[in-house]
Amino acid sequence: MAFAPEEYSLIDFGEGRRLERFGPLVLDRPCPAADQAPRSATAARWAAADARFGGRSPNGGAWSERPGLPERWTVRHGAIRFELKRTGFGHLGIFPEQAVNWDWIAGQLRATGSVLRVLNLFAYTGGCTMAAARAGAEVVHVDAAQAVGRVPIAFDDLTVGMDLPARVESSNNFPAGAGIASSASAFAALALAASKAAGLELSEPELSALARRGSGSACRSIPDGFVEWLPSDISLEFRTE
Repeated sequence: MAFAPEEYSLIDFGEGRRLERFGPLVLDRPCPAADQAPRSATAARWAAADARFGGRSPNGGAWSERPGLPERWTVRHGAIRFELKRTGFGHLGIFPEQAVNWDWIAGQLRATGSVLRVLNLFAYTGGCTMAAARAGAEVVHVDAAQAVGRVPIAFDDLTVGMDLPARVESSNNFPAGAGIASSASAFAALALAASKAAGLELSEPELSALARRGSGSACRSIPDGFVEWLPSDISLEFRTE
């Protein structure tokens, strides 16, 4: 599934550059693969870009942009929301051409009908990790770009339309990384807190499904006692006006 046009579109490319729309912003960035290609769009269309990145040196380059652009903004692909930011190397935190791979991974995982563990050894900006997690897998995310895996990714649609400040603090009375799911307990607590902040009264199975978005094993931290982790067909869709 390609991105919806309002989320991402490749407007034009050529002469070593590409013109793309990421949500509300149109960006002009280098594209070495398009060095020999002619452009199709008019010069005025290129000049109307909201921001342009110049430079290909090992130390990066610089953005020239119109005043008032947001430092961060988001785009969606299906149920996954990506937070974008213009970096000193011209990257944004997303590679849209990988969308077909995210969808393939999610489809393969759902087709098994069971809970699988996925090891992502080149996770980088996290698209494949988010796709696998949303498909119900428990994912180990290795070699990530800085600041990937923020808590809002797990609860993005739950908080649409909300303008409430939040600070997340998580602590355990046992060592982290000891193999007893410290992240699971944290995301279970966050699922309950986030749903309450949104004014929702979710059932135990629904809370379990929500917690699982952040950490697969968090679904077992919602109920009391000994819990068996089974596949679930619960689908959560939140619409906050």
